[in-house]
Amino acid sequence: MKNDRPPIDSFDFALEARIQLALHGIAAIAGNQWNAEQHLIDAVICARESGVRACREGSDMSLMLADEPTLLPYWDDGFEAEECGRVVWFGEWFSDMDGLNET
Repeated sequence: MKNDRPPIDSFDFALEARIQLALHGIAAIAGNQWNAEQHLIDAVICARESGVRACREGSDMSLMLADEPTLLPYWDDGFEAEECGRVVWFGEWFSDMDGLNET
């Protein structure tokens, strides 16, 4: 049975981050660099969101991320950003004739 519900708490986001990191490794081994990069980006975003949710919940880092040094800094950043009330934007800016526009 497939479960398509979105992640709702820090554990869910931590689990999704580990899944995306595993998919990153598989894609890298298979030689599909574009997919590997996309999975790594998703893993980073999920790890950061896990930190944000953990701060809101008052919970500690999930064991899903505690032993993964690649994702630890992103969880910490999300936790600290939520603690300080910082807003972080993920994306790219491209210059055009009118200045900078979000893509």
